[in-house]
Amino acid sequence: MDLLGRHPFDALLPGGWMAAYFGFILAVPLVLLAFLAVRRRGRRRVLHALLPADSAAVPGDFSRFGQPWIGRLAYLGFPVIRIMKSPDDAEPETIQWLLASPKDRATGVLIGTLSSGGGRPAFALRLVTFLNDGRAIVTADRVITRRPPAHWALVQRRFETLDGQVQEHRTQVAARSNGALALMPQPLELPVRLAAEERAEFEALQASGDYSACGPNALRPALSRLPLLACRDFAAIFSGSAFPSGRRKDVASAARDTTPGEEDIAPIGASMTLSTDQLVERDILRYRKHSDQAPGGKHLFFRLLLLAATLIFFTLTFGREAPVQTIGMLLGIIAVHEFGHWLAMKLFGYSGMGRFFVPFVGPIDRGRKLHATPWQQIFVILAGPVPSLIAGLGILTAGFFLPQMPLWLLDLGGCAIVLNAFHLLPFLPLDGGKIVDLLVFRDLPLLRPLFTAVSAITTLLASFLLRSRAIRVIAIGMFAGLIWDIKMIKVVRGGRRLGWAGSINDEDEALRRIFRGVRGEENEAFLRSHDWQRQIDVLLAEVLRKRPGFVTRIFGGGLYWLFCILPILLVIGLFALLVLGGLGSIGRYQADSEAIVKDFPAEPRTITEAQFAALDALITATPGSVGNPARTAKLGALLDKLDWTATHIAHRSDLIDPALFAVWLDVLCGKLETATREGRLPEATRRAELLLHGLRTMEPALTLAHREVLWDAELRTPAEVEKLSATGEIDPVTLQRIESRVNALIKAPLPEVENLLLVGGWGAAQAERVAKITLRDEDNGPLLGDARFWHQVYPELRHLSENGFSIDGGTPATVALARHWKKTRQVGALPAKLDEPVSASPEEAAFIIVFCENHRRRSTTLSALRFEASRRKSGTFPAAWKHSIPDGATLELIRQPAEVGLQLTDVRVHQGPALPAWLGSGAKAPPALDHKCPLHGLR
Repeated sequence: MDLLGRHPFDALLPGGWMAAYFGFILAVPLVLLAFLAVRRRGRRRVLHALLPADSAAVPGDFSRFGQPWIGRLAYLGFPVIRIMKSPDDAEPETIQWLLASPKDRATGVLIGTLSSGGGRPAFALRLVTFLNDGRAIVTADRVITRRPPAHWALVQRRFETLDGQVQEHRTQVAARSNGALALMPQPLELPVRLAAEERAEFEALQASGDYSACGPNALRPALSRLPLLACRDFAAIFSGSAFPSGRRKDVASAARDTTPGEEDIAPIGASMTLSTDQLVERDILRYRKHSDQAPGGKHLFFRLLLLAATLIFFTLTFGREAPVQTIGMLLGIIAVHEFGHWLAMKLFGYSGMGRFFVPFVGPIDRGRKLHATPWQQIFVILAGPVPSLIAGLGILTAGFFLPQMPLWLLDLGGCAIVLNAFHLLPFLPLDGGKIVDLLVFRDLPLLRPLFTAVSAITTLLASFLLRSRAIRVIAIGMFAGLIWDIKMIKVVRGGRRLGWAGSINDEDEALRRIFRGVRGEENEAFLRSHDWQRQIDVLLAEVLRKRPGFVTRIFGGGLYWLFCILPILLVIGLFALLVLGGLGSIGRYQADSEAIVKDFPAEPRTITEAQFAALDALITATPGSVGNPARTAKLGALLDKLDWTATHIAHRSDLIDPALFAVWLDVLCGKLETATREGRLPEATRRAELLLHGLRTMEPALTLAHREVLWDAELRTPAEVEKLSATGEIDPVTLQRIESRVNALIKAPLPEVENLLLVGGWGAAQAERVAKITLRDEDNGPLLGDARFWHQVYPELRHLSENGFSIDGGTPATVALARHWKKTRQVGALPAKLDEPVSASPEEAAFIIVFCENHRRRSTTLSALRFEASRRKSGTFPAAWKHSIPDGATLELIRQPAEVGLQLTDVRVHQGPALPAWLGSGAKAPPALDHKCPLHGLR
């Protein structure tokens, strides 16, 4: 609550959340409307040509699940008088039972429909009463049409019971007949009359303009009316009218599917009238009808869901900065991947994947050639990922030698490598998993479920690591596949026991032998099971499969692993180039700078145990003190007793972390500034002297990081001293002591010290650059941890190859400059020419320039402090004063009415660039360092 009280709710959410929220709210209905429009467009209204049939011709599932409906309707006074079915010999998708009620003078149509995916049939009931004035009163248990014929009085809604629908129909007849008499067609006339009503319904739809003819007896939704029809379907979802009545409460459950019994009368009766060969051909026709049908909406939805999950995951990983560009690249890569599979299938005569290539939604995954040789299957599987993988490797390789290559093209190559390398992982249903399954686990049916289980578990773990629900759904689906693999072990092993398995290539002949075996065993229960088609798929694939030989397994597996390790070799190669190249350059640099390191003044002194104990107490008290007033005060009390000499010795011995020492100086400078601000002059003076003494004692600095900490304190301490002297309340003796300590700081820098700082600072910067390749950076992470690692790897490789520490055998610029300073004793100066050939990368030149500029700034600050001390002794400012600072800068006294100050002027900027040629053409002079240092002693 405290957080919500301080910040508005918007502050707790990422930027743009409101736009994303409303965009999602608007997008969901639009996507649903588009889906409904596509679904509606794919549905056709067809006039079925049905013929009378006897009960023996009704398939077992229709009889078993329809019998409770028929029995209940007979009890309500609507017995069956005729059965209608398709004249096709194959199992029909629709069966109609015509019902008649002499008492109500009404007819009924019970329609049983089997979905394309199999399973139990669904039933719908329509009651019709014909009136002598030409009208018809129709009561349906679902929405059958939005455009009924003009002579219909239509009621269409959900009913909980059959009795409720019958009662509703009787009520409608009584209310709408208006004195007209109900007619009861004769049994032979009833099919003709119902066909005429269906034709009238058909013509009314066409006349409304919602549908257009797509054949002599078929209608399809008109394109111009699709938006309206989709909106109607959308509204029907929320009103509930889009859903059928389904199972009725007063209809009993279907009887169990048992082997030969009363429920099997229809199939057995059919067997008595047909020969075995005829039954086998009928079974083949039924199977073909299942296997040749177009993929349904669920299959398309799953593919689109998988595509969306891939796009979202890789966009979040690679392209958050430019999501539209990333999605475009990914779609192109996926399309090329699918086209590779499709083209290979076409070359080897696969069927079922479509005549033309349609990316993303085409039936590529349904291509089949069950008797394909193992090499053909390997080629088809690898034809998807391998071309894009090789193209991506080519792009990244060319990008190294062509620095001007657009960054988006590098991203395209990198994404192609990563996406297709992912497809080569040895887990189902990826391409790599299919290769491993083909070469190993297809011949080990007992171990294949284990392979599927490992794939599913790996995918599930990846979904948690990547926090992806879409991948989690895929993993759950893979566990469902595991159950199927276990169930199919018996089928696969049974197929292998067939003596002719693997010896024929004709799929029809294999189906004849399979169904002849089923019919010979009189296994009617198998043919009535809901998944018999899938079991036939597995068995057919097993008996037609060409098992890979030993040579195929060895060379096919070797080819697969070769393409698997290509991306790994790319990453390892880049990593090795960076690490080994960087370490080699550092080693050469250390050899060049060895003499400079030896010149640094040695520290022979050591600290005592008591001194170490005091420093250890400080080190222990430092963590957690920043931002904590109580701990800072405790640390400040310990620092007031700091032994600067022992601290310097410990620092030279690498016993104190520079970060801890920076905290100590910050606390001491803060206490000095507080004392000055609050007017406690004696304490402020004492602390200023102590800090000036400590800064002098801590020299020489061992590293550039240590020197930068000291320079920061040198800038803060003299500023406070200048303020103290400006008060006029410091006695001459104290002022003399302060001036002497300032003079001690202004001594000319020793080349032996500054050379090590220069050379060591540049070497440390390069070592840190190499370390970032493998070590985690708190802000940016590891270099190769970036998904698009080529963004940083390529500049690093070019840096090592073109701008390394040693180019064309020249001496590193920092080493050559340090040798010059040792010879001339002019630290901080940039000579026009050096005595030896020099190689300077742009980064090294910039480092040298900044190092020299920092020396100039330090000289400016200390000169200002010394100038103020001189004024305090003389009592006034000089009439005119100008002081030159080495290597292109002046320090001049400026008098203005409001204030007096020292003006630093960078003479080089006003006289033109004066950077020496040995720094390289890419070296750039820093911005002008002109600034004013105010003096508080005169207003």
